[in-house]
Amino acid sequence: MSAQCLVVWPSAPLTDRLVRRALDALDIPITLTSSVPHPSTDLHLVQWSSYDHIDHELTHQSREKVLASSYIFRKALIRKHFLSRCLNAYTTKHPASPLRAAVPKTYEIEISFADELDEMWTDELWELGDCLESSTSWWILKPGMSDRGMGIRLFNSKETLQEIFEEFELSDDEDENEAEDASETAVVTSQLRHFVIQEYLSNPLLLDPSEVPINGLPKPTQLQGRKTHKGEEGVRLFNELIGCQILSLRGEEASSTFSAEDLADIIRQMVKVLAETFKAALENPIHFQASSAY
Repeated sequence: MSAQCLVVWPSAPLTDRLVRRALDALDIPITLTSSVPHPSTDLHLVQWSSYDHIDHELTHQSREKVLASSYIFRKALIRKHFLSRCLNAYTTKHPASPLRAAVPKTYEIEISFADELDEMWTDELWELGDCLESSTSWWILKPGMSDRGMGIRLFNSKETLQEIFEEFELSDDEDENEAEDASETAVVTSQLRHFVIQEYLSNPLLLDPSEVPINGLPKPTQLQGRKTHKGEEGVRLFNELIGCQILSLRGEEASSTFSAEDLADIIRQMVKVLAETFKAALENPIHFQASSAY
């Protein structure tokens, strides 16, 4: 029996290295390839690649011998506005689901130009506008179809959100001089249109790895979030952070460290939330199918 693995990540070199490293660590012989081999009766293939480089038809036709690292129909999970609708529908039908507490308050908008916001404040964004005027809360704007941090912005007022969409319009301006001034992470509103706005969690879990040597490596001198390392050098597995000081605690617990019990508790919560998320997606078969048919 021959086993081959298709590995193609043209725009994600870090992922490519991690995938190849994981395959090299296996005890079974695997031949790496950058193109889909010709189908044969003895072919056993794993397609561990970006979505566009996977032969989905081959995966469907040879289910016993071919595996792929991505679902074919997956919008309900990967597109932020589809995910928002999916989770909202599921929690409405299942009010006891842990997703009700796990998912932050979310609004979905469809917008092409900044001046459309004026009307939205009296309609779909009325509740958000009231929150902005009556509190000091922060919110995150996320384009529904972008990735890698493109278009993500923080705001705490109507005026700031207006400025954000005006910035996005500037990035679509034909004047090269003005375009150069736009942020490298700006997006073109008229091309994306769908956005979600989520409540910002002001007190996430923050850990200081500076006191814990990891895998015998020297202790980092600064927090990981300050870009002390680049690429995979700054990445830490969750269980490698046991013993780190918890920076996000206040008062008497301010000197607490991250324990194995804390890790286990968070993993239990993650398992429940992920399981419920997939259940929600399965109730939306148009935009997610675990087993696809042609």
